[in-house]
Amino acid sequence: MDFYLPEENRYIEIDGEYWHPLNKENLNFQLISGFISEKKKEKINGLYRIRENDIGKIKSLNDLDLFSIQPNMNIEYYQKIISKSYFENYIKLHGKEKLESYVWLLLKFIKTFQPNFPDIPTTESLDNIRDIINKNKISFNENTKVFSNVTSNIGISYLKSIFKSYWKSRYIQNVSPVEAWNDENIMKDIIKYRIGINNTNEIFDFSLHQLVRGISARRCCISFFKPQVAANIYRYFLSDKINPIVIDPCAGFGGRLLGFKCVYPNGKYIGIEPTIETYNELKKLSENFTNVELYNCKLEDYKGSKDCDLTFTSIPYYNVEIYSNGYNMTENEWKNMVNILTNNYKNVLINISQKSYDIHPFNYTEKYYLESNTSHFDKINNKKLELILKV
Repeated sequence: MDFYLPEENRYIEIDGEYWHPLNKENLNFQLISGFISEKKKEKINGLYRIRENDIGKIKSLNDLDLFSIQPNMNIEYYQKIISKSYFENYIKLHGKEKLESYVWLLLKFIKTFQPNFPDIPTTESLDNIRDIINKNKISFNENTKVFSNVTSNIGISYLKSIFKSYWKSRYIQNVSPVEAWNDENIMKDIIKYRIGINNTNEIFDFSLHQLVRGISARRCCISFFKPQVAANIYRYFLSDKINPIVIDPCAGFGGRLLGFKCVYPNGKYIGIEPTIETYNELKKLSENFTNVELYNCKLEDYKGSKDCDLTFTSIPYYNVEIYSNGYNMTENEWKNMVNILTNNYKNVLINISQKSYDIHPFNYTEKYYLESNTSHFDKINNKKLELILKV
């Protein structure tokens, strides 16, 4: 503290313009360290913080209340805490080894200001999502029967801001994004890579957004069905139907619901989702639409109508993904779901990995493919194909 007034029990801190910037943006390591110390002062009662430029304006004790400023200790999701250019220059001047010695400080900063996995914001609006999805043409090759997954990501940001259960789900051999955020060793590795301590010479801004992207690059995030791809598939198979009825036996994180409603706003979507948290998030999403029915149950317990124009889903990959409630589909459950779909539903489309199909093949009438790019870390394959089987 700079001053203490014992008779008033007031602490006075003078905040210089350089060492105490109002916004935590474009900082350096010295300022990062300073902000960590500042955060600890939040709990001090009777603390008055005065900007350096306001000192001359204070003429009485009453002016302390007038000119005292409480620093903003929040971090926005896209806020550039340290810029990419700072790390580039630091590496040029001091090298990667010296830069690595500050990883612990950056982790401490995140643990101090964002101890929990951040809420994911979005700038997308439903009107804009709907417009873009309807303007984009179907990306489908009639000769090879391939739908392209290399298409617009429109709507994904919107859905990921709603579905917190997505961030709690994981591949069976990995941790979830939420778990990764709480793991110091993983976060140190992610910070190292994002600030340029890697063999690819990639460097990114230091921000919550880039750290979450780093978690995704580490394959902590499970697959997500793009609304644009879902819309393309619905349009191809439903063709000129005016108000179709579709059933989605594994509704998941809303990609197919959103894609369907963008193309067929008056059509009926019936979604089945066993995970209660994801179901509640689907309910929240469905409030933006009409003619949506959602059921919180497993497929074998569904008692609603099976009358529909298309049954389309991406079934959980057996023994691959674990969801927010810890649910992991067993082999028998996987087989049972396929049997129920193939024997009890009409016009069934099942999106499934080739590996899953090879383990448990089933009869189908037509085969289509969903083509995606592989991770940029995969130097051998640049494309991967999943199956879309018409039963």
